[in-house]
Order: sequence, then C-alpha cells, then structure tokens
Amino acid sequence: MAEEKKVASAEEQKGNYYVSEHFKEVAQNFKDAFDNKTAIYMCDRKDIHKMHAIQEIYADKEGNLKSATIPAPESIYLLQVMKDRGITDPRIVSINNQKKFQLFIKKGAKAVTITKFSKNNKPYTAKMAFVAELRANKEDKTLGAKLMQSSIEVTNHVQDNYIRNMVSYLKMRNDRGTLKADNYTLMLTDAKEAAHKNYEALKPMYEEAQRRNVAIEKSVDAKVGKNDYIVAFEQMYQKNIEKKGRSEADYYTLRDAIVDKKWDEKIAKNVFNKVSPNAVFDKIRKVPLVEVKLDAIKKGKYYNENMEKQKAATR
Repeated sequence: MAEEKKVASAEEQKGNYYVSEHFKEVAQNFKDAFDNKTAIYMCDRKDIHKMHAIQEIYADKEGNLKSATIPAPESIYLLQVMKDRGITDPRIVSINNQKKFQLFIKKGAKAVTITKFSKNNKPYTAKMAFVAELRANKEDKTLGAKLMQSSIEVTNHVQDNYIRNMVSYLKMRNDRGTLKADNYTLMLTDAKEAAHKNYEALKPMYEEAQRRNVAIEKSVDAKVGKNDYIVAFEQMYQKNIEKKGRSEADYYTLRDAIVDKKWDEKIAKNVFNKVSPNAVFDKIRKVPLVEVKLDAIKKGKYYNENMEKQKAATR
C-alpha cells in the first residue's frame, strides 16, 4: 500500500513537472510574440472577428466525429501557435486519436502540448496535432479520411465571442501601451475578467439563442399547419443544419423560404428574425443579420436563375 502511494506520488510529481514546463513554454511564447510583434492581438479588428475557439475533434462510441471546445486560456495560446505556423483551421486531435483515425503527420509538422483538466480538476498535459498538419489517404474510408474531407464547423458561438473579447482586450491594452507582456498570467487573467463582463451583459441573448436551438430540434416531428410559418421554417432550418452545417443554416433556410417555397419576402424576413438563433444578436450588430443574408442570396446565381424562371412562367 505504501509502495502504491509512493508510485502515485511520483507520477503526480511528474505530471506537475510537465504542467509547470508547459506553463513556462506558453509564457515564453507570448513574450516572444510581443517582442517580435507577431502577437495575435497585434492585428486589425476584422481579423479578430475571424478567430474561433479551438475545437478538439474526437469520435463517440458509434464512430461519429464530435467536437469539444478547448478552454479559453489554451485556445488563446493555440491561436498564437496557429499564427506562428500559418494555420487557419482551429481543429485539433489528440495524438492518440490521430493514430486511431489513421492520420499521418505531415513532414515538418510537430505536435503541440496543451494543459487539460481531469474530472478531479487536476491539470495534466496532453499532446495534440492540428488537423491542418495531418493527412490521410483519399481512397481510405477511415475516420481520418472523413475528418479531412469535412468542412470546418463552428460549434460554439459563445466561446468564439469569449475568445474574441479576450483578444480585443489584449489589443486595447497593447494599443494603449499598458500591456504587461512579460506577465502571461496577469495578461490572461485581466483579459478573462473583461470577457466575462461582456458575457454577463450578453447572457440574456445567449439564453434566447439556446431556447431557439432547442425549439428547432424539437420541431422535427411537429405537424405543420397551413400558415404555420414558424414551425415550417424551424424544420427547414434543422434540415439545413444537417446538410450544410450550423454556420450555413441561416443563408440556406432563408433562401429556401424565398426561392423554393416562394414565401413573401416580408414574411420570410419576419419569420427568420423569430427563429434564427443568430438573429438574437442583432442588438449588437450594425446591420441586421437577415439583411446581410438576403443581400448575399440576391447576389447569388441560384436566386437570380429561379427568379427569372418565375417571371417567365407568369408572362
């Protein structure tokens, strides 16, 4: 029993050493980025809006690819590594899954270490690989090949905004010349506090967006009445999530309603604003989301070709 305790203690000390070494590596990485003027917060605000929280890809028991969001501090670190390596894909996989998925690390690429937490909230380090630095044989039917062929899907808008707010705060401090780049812990603590305040302010919107997501999922088996535009739109939205992904569901569902279903544009716009989880955030947008999507739809080939056919049919 005493020997088991000693072994456990030795393993724990080893784990703590790796966590400590990783912490030093991250701190040095941020200092180097500041000194070399390559930090992620040294950019235009439009570039910050393109940033996403890091997603770890894994497989469930049925073999379906799933994703989990990496906590904010490590996401910020990995975003810096991505910038340093010229990577734009925010997806990573553990080295164990990289092997299970039968993926191969590209020549010149290397794994990256991150800190994770156990169920007992104890920190430990894990080796990860960026999806962008992996490859699979195209003719294979492995999970790896499926992953490489899949599009990047935004799965956590709340965490994305949290990350962007942290980077925006760091940018603001850097622009003012008050950023203490040699103190990594203080940098991220202050940035997290600023992001959390923003999260609390937007919390009612996040809750409404979640309510809409639940309603969309529940609408699948509902009967659609003659003028029940809400449920009809929800069902189309859910189908587009499955076919096109969450990031494209707004565009295609609005297009389906106007072009395919031939809904009156005012009705389609009104229903969009009541159903779309993303439309909830119009209060903090300069232009309503529905107007942005509608403008994109009307510029598209699909819309114009179908509108011409409809006009010709009425002549």
